Amino acid sequence: MTKEEIINLDTEVVSVETFEKIFASDCIIGFQKVGQSGLKDDCDWYILTLIDGEEVNLYCKRI
Repeated sequence: MTKEEIINLDTEVVSVETFEKIFASDCIIGFQKVGQSGLKDDCDWYILTLIDGEEVNLYCKRI
């Protein structure tokens, strides 16, 4: 997945499959699992750090 595609997903709820594609990208240099989201039901909240230092908030449905 490209950096631009990942940025476009900021604040979105993504599937486990999409989440795995994002983490396979060379654009990601770090991530933090923040925990259960208070904004998105049944989702975990993650903050991803991209190679340029930009951060993206993602939510992934809990399995």
